[in-house]
Amino acid sequence: MARIMARRIASAVVVASLAIAALVVAGRVEVDLRWGGGAAHAIDLFGSDEPEAAEKPAPGRFWKEDGEAQPIVPQGVPGSFADLAERTSPGVVNIQTSKKIRGAAVARSFEEFFFGGPFGEGMEEREVPSLGSGFVISTDGYIVTNAHVIEDVESIKAIFADGKELDATVVGRDSKTDIALIRVEPEKPLFALPLGNSDRVRPGEWVVAIGNPFGLEHTVTAGIVSAKHRVIGQGSYDDYIQTDAAINPGNSGGPLLNLSGEVIGINTAIRPAANTIGFAVPVNMAKDVLPQLRTAGHV
Repeated sequence: MARIMARRIASAVVVASLAIAALVVAGRVEVDLRWGGGAAHAIDLFGSDEPEAAEKPAPGRFWKEDGEAQPIVPQGVPGSFADLAERTSPGVVNIQTSKKIRGAAVARSFEEFFFGGPFGEGMEEREVPSLGSGFVISTDGYIVTNAHVIEDVESIKAIFADGKELDATVVGRDSKTDIALIRVEPEKPLFALPLGNSDRVRPGEWVVAIGNPFGLEHTVTAGIVSAKHRVIGQGSYDDYIQTDAAINPGNSGGPLLNLSGEVIGINTAIRPAANTIGFAVPVNMAKDVLPQLRTAGHV
């Protein structure tokens, strides 16, 4: 009986071996034997189609690495802003204003310093200059600036990129949006900057600011749109474009331009504690205000 069982087992082993050999010859089974340490290891004996197990993360690593997204190459990256600055500068003006204020006069003597003079004496009227920026929006002389640039001033001069100076008059101003419209009387048509669409501006886009910071005429700075719809506590119409293009005192009223040379904002405010946080009134807000300033002088 035991002999019969042994024969049957041997026959089964032979049949199985012959079957596997036939499959190997037919290419249906892949066998990879690796000898190591005196032991043979069969790899993928039955040709499994299952994917290999994912690589286990290093101990302690719980974050994703090696993203599959392709690098995003910024579109419209300029090799230089020189052409843009050269093309748009004729439409940017430096604004010089002056106003007269009454203040204490400087004492001219020891007695005057301590005792003063009759009531009213010691107060004198003096002229105080101020600086700002603006940009031409029509060939016949209309210029946009900030309302605070020309507030309560007695004289306004617009200085162009070629050095020409023209006296300007206030057409209208709106303190709530900080937008003002002034006008000069040119002898020939001026170069006007086109107004863009500030609603289409996206954070991360390149922008250029041109203005008159600290009296440094027609200074060009570049950066990106850092954010939109900023509320900075300047009134009921807070909706500013934030930019990291350098803006300083004197830039107020100047244009914030896109790479097409279109005005998308009016540079208005800065964060004093930082030199890369500036704010501009969206030009679409100005589009709603300017027609009223031209016809009525106010909103």
